[in-house]
Amino acid sequence: MKFAWSFILIFFSCLPSTYAQNLIPNSSFERTDDFVYSNPPDAFQYLNDWYVAAYDIQVPMNQITPDFFDDNHRWPISDPANFWNRDYGAFDGVAHVGIANFMLLEGYRPPEAIGCLLESTLETDEFYHFDIQVRNKGISSFDGNPLLCVSDEYKQIDILFDSDSIFILIDSEANDSYVDVDRTLTLNSDRLETEFKGAWHQLGSCFQATGGERFMTIAMSNGMFEVDPPCEINEEQFGVFHIYYYDIDDVHLTKLPKSISLKEQICINRNTKINIDLLADFPIMQQPIEYLWEDGTIDSIKFINTPGLYTIQASLDCTTIPIYLEIEATNCDPKVFVPNAFSPNYDGINDQLQTFIAVESPIVQYEFSIFDRWGNEIFKTKDIATFWDGSVRNKPLDAGVFTWLLEYTIDDLDNGLTSYKETGDVLLLN
Repeated sequence: MKFAWSFILIFFSCLPSTYAQNLIPNSSFERTDDFVYSNPPDAFQYLNDWYVAAYDIQVPMNQITPDFFDDNHRWPISDPANFWNRDYGAFDGVAHVGIANFMLLEGYRPPEAIGCLLESTLETDEFYHFDIQVRNKGISSFDGNPLLCVSDEYKQIDILFDSDSIFILIDSEANDSYVDVDRTLTLNSDRLETEFKGAWHQLGSCFQATGGERFMTIAMSNGMFEVDPPCEINEEQFGVFHIYYYDIDDVHLTKLPKSISLKEQICINRNTKINIDLLADFPIMQQPIEYLWEDGTIDSIKFINTPGLYTIQASLDCTTIPIYLEIEATNCDPKVFVPNAFSPNYDGINDQLQTFIAVESPIVQYEFSIFDRWGNEIFKTKDIATFWDGSVRNKPLDAGVFTWLLEYTIDDLDNGLTSYKETGDVLLLN
């Protein structure tokens, strides 16, 4: 951050989406030219693919310079606001960028901004998604406790796109700024509004391209603001009322699909919970995504027990995308195997009779019984790990055919408790 304005006290010498290619070059700010790291604002000029996008027209070549941080370098901690604290590393990799808003005593706030040339031109009327990792570094106040100095400025990040490079031109004498491009997106959240330092969090939204946009600018908001008592703006105070500051990293811009086709399996004759939000895996939006099923259901979750093709309309910030969900049915009943013969002769081969149940849901009740040919129960267990060794009261039985009965209950989270009962014969061999 560099300023050369005479009336300012100087304190400081563009799912992630998986649908398409990321159009942001050097999206995590990792690529740089070789340079000797001195301090964050001077280091920004060596960052590849990004440029400073805010200038003061009253001071020739006076860039409103963002900060570039590289965790592999030790930069001096020299800013009074402590925005350069080395304890705050990158979200992804080792590098990130910091941008600030300076609240001037005249009630104006000039923004810092960065720009880049996209990897490809945006297509006419196509919808795109933008997201970014942001960390609030808090507010530094220069006239007392920042919590007592209430101002009405909106704290947000503006995203602009155009066919030509976008620069915010600041007139330090008129306390005004000029940019001939309307903002495309405004990103905000409760975490950006707070006066305290926070953690990385993702912001995102989507928009419809006009067509031909090739450049993007990420900027702090600019404009006028007012201050409530007891903090009054007067000539006796410093040139800066206060500063708020955001770290940014991991920038993505991807084209949204026109539709989404999904396939999912359900169990025959059972309700299966379908979470379309998880299946579609949309990237983050400013507003919650709303889902409308063809039967009128408005929810991301629906219980389905019938195969077929389902159509869901997903309402995003900027458009509605149809989802075509093909449901196939399969037999999900537990698979049970009980040997039809065993030989408890202690040769290490088929010496025991034990059940095997293949099921995804937990077994909450189990009972396995053996009966002789007269119907007398000679073995019983409620432990699925317990086996029958062909004996009664530790006395081996003669060879013969015995009947087994298996009863068990599974706990299906979508369908509750389901009980099963199976029976069969087993041949005991000596």
